[in-house]
Amino acid sequence: MPRNVPGPDKPDSAISNEAQRVAARRALAGVEPTAPRCGLALSGGGLRSATFSLGLIRALAKHRLLTRVDYLSTVSGGGYVGGMLGRLYNENNAKRVEERLAAEDSILLWWLRNHGRYLIPVGSRELQIAGASMLRAFVLNALLVIWLALLIALPALMVTQKGGGATLFHDVIYICLSAAGVASLHYWMSVSLRGYFLTGAALLMAGGYGLYHPGFPATITSSPGMGLLAAMMLYSLLLMAHAARCRGSPSRWRLGLTLHLRFWMMCALLLALLWALGAIAREAHGYLPTLWQSTVWLLALLAGGKLLLLAGLLAKLPVKKGLLIRLSVNRRSWLNLAGVFILATLLTLVANWLLALGESELLTPALRALPPVLGSLANEAWMLLVWCCALLTLCCLRAMPELLNLASLHHFYRARLERAWLSPGNRQRFESDPLDSYAAEKALKVKKVTRALEGDDIALQDYQPHRHGGPIHLINCCLNQTIDDQTGGYVADRKGRVLTVSSLGLERGGAAPEGNVPPGALSHWLAVSGAAVSAGTGSRTAPGAAFLIFLFGARLGYWQRNASAHRKSRENALCRVFRTLTAPPGYLAGEMLARFPGPDKRYVFLSDGGHVENTGVYPLLKRRLPLIVLAECGADADFLWDDLENLVRKARIELHTEITFDDDPPAPFVTPAHFSREPGSPLLLARLRYPQGETGALIVVKPRRLKNATPDTVAWSEHDRGFPFQSTTWPLFDEEQWEAYYQCGLAAGELVDEALLEAALKYVRGL
Repeated sequence: MPRNVPGPDKPDSAISNEAQRVAARRALAGVEPTAPRCGLALSGGGLRSATFSLGLIRALAKHRLLTRVDYLSTVSGGGYVGGMLGRLYNENNAKRVEERLAAEDSILLWWLRNHGRYLIPVGSRELQIAGASMLRAFVLNALLVIWLALLIALPALMVTQKGGGATLFHDVIYICLSAAGVASLHYWMSVSLRGYFLTGAALLMAGGYGLYHPGFPATITSSPGMGLLAAMMLYSLLLMAHAARCRGSPSRWRLGLTLHLRFWMMCALLLALLWALGAIAREAHGYLPTLWQSTVWLLALLAGGKLLLLAGLLAKLPVKKGLLIRLSVNRRSWLNLAGVFILATLLTLVANWLLALGESELLTPALRALPPVLGSLANEAWMLLVWCCALLTLCCLRAMPELLNLASLHHFYRARLERAWLSPGNRQRFESDPLDSYAAEKALKVKKVTRALEGDDIALQDYQPHRHGGPIHLINCCLNQTIDDQTGGYVADRKGRVLTVSSLGLERGGAAPEGNVPPGALSHWLAVSGAAVSAGTGSRTAPGAAFLIFLFGARLGYWQRNASAHRKSRENALCRVFRTLTAPPGYLAGEMLARFPGPDKRYVFLSDGGHVENTGVYPLLKRRLPLIVLAECGADADFLWDDLENLVRKARIELHTEITFDDDPPAPFVTPAHFSREPGSPLLLARLRYPQGETGALIVVKPRRLKNATPDTVAWSEHDRGFPFQSTTWPLFDEEQWEAYYQCGLAAGELVDEALLEAALKYVRGL
């Protein structure tokens, strides 16, 4: 449940500060102070959402409604056009932005028509650049996987090169199981505390006698069984000392014993898995003894995994029936299982490859080149591998999150987003106002989109369109979380929460704004908000699919430094050292296996805002706006309304707000049940019931075939029956498709005027 739900009645400093900023922007834009507060939400949906929303924004500008928008909330593709709109505002030009967006002949419109598709690489040159970026990411990710596989290969190397390795592993596993047995015995003995502490006294007497007896130390050193017994006696005494501290709280004591049992069982299980994988690799080495054979099979597995990942993406494409086998509703489950299988097989093959490498003569020159001191330590090939692993670990410890970010496609995606959609705010690129009327001579002076220019981007803290009469822009992301920050257990349902950032601060879920502006540029946060392909995908996060995405570099998620992270005050020095040493490798394993910590850690994993809430209405409901217009552009070809269903549920659970749709709304609104592929109204009307009895109107504008559509849009819809719900994974968003979605948004927005807003608000308040 939310702790602090902000609203007009809350005397929170951040909320009151926002109210002052809204009043100031209204004065600059010429909006009546008494007019109902209004928000515009642009949902996720990639370029489909961006182009449709562009048409809707231009229609609102034609109706002189753009200046009415106090808040602009965007998710994923809606952020492209939202960031472009915010960058257009300069000093005291809110009216000009509205007037020129309504015009048909601006340089801006020419630019977006030509370069709005620049996000998707097409053509040999762009594909080469994209391929180089993916290859670089793939190589680095493969090296990280090999690093992990090297750790798993060490048991097999120990057994192959050192005969005592098997005995060592068996002994350690036996010690862990013995400790687990002692913890279980203490749990059952805790029924009778008197007998429990009498047993402790007997152990102390036995220990004292052993120390006094002259032959006891020699017996321990000569007999491993006696040494293990002595260690378990000492462990029992430690547990009893802890029991004495918890004497007044039996439940706390039993919970502690259960945690001890869990720790030892997990240690034994982990060691057993490591040994099993090492043994399998050793057996596989008998079938693939040479380095060449191991390399061929390893490359074949990588290629097969790549094809599997592509098949999972292609299954979402709008193809005709029969061209591709449509996977069942359990596609994600099968992809997850396949990813887990490929992970285990890949680790085994890499371990076998390392065994073959250790037996080959390739490492001999490196061994000879070592100094005598190091040569004595690495006198065998497998020891050189151990030292290489240790060196790589030390090099990557402190820089692991940044290294993972560099190994992703975040910067490639961000750079293209910056130049295509945010550069209209850069006078160095256009040399004139992009809102000016188009002229050929002006277009020739515009710098190429392939050039990166200073001024294309802006720091988030400096991005304040509301200071010039524009709206307050709220950018929504998904803070992935599979480990509960309160209990430390696995989060089984949503696996993420809404994270909203703006130049006014940062917000987590239903909590009030924190006020601290997160670092980073506007393009960075818009790219994070649109990181659809990611190891963390909110409630759909799965380890197998996360591994496939991680391995092949098709990653857009981002490890963001958490400025508000707090350390545990009662944490001792040993725990701090352990956490410092294990945290960086934990980020690698976390993204590879989809285990993401909560917001109390130093780094958090962020991805597409649509992974948790795709409409963008969530932060507007927190502010209890009387009037909200939503461009709902999710891929919903079957009209299942998944995004609205998710919004209704989250609004009720986290914000105590009810969203209801009337069965008989006034024209031109229709009900969700009346939506179909046939031409009709694209408008829905919902009533918002905020806490304390406040009400509001939610106007949903959804892409649909319209009766007033332009001839080229009608022709395109007949050509592609999937319009207007094509998947965002479709790589060829050509000029015809771009224009069709843009005209669809423009035609749908023509229905939204001042009279419609007033009628909707009166209707929901009169029910």
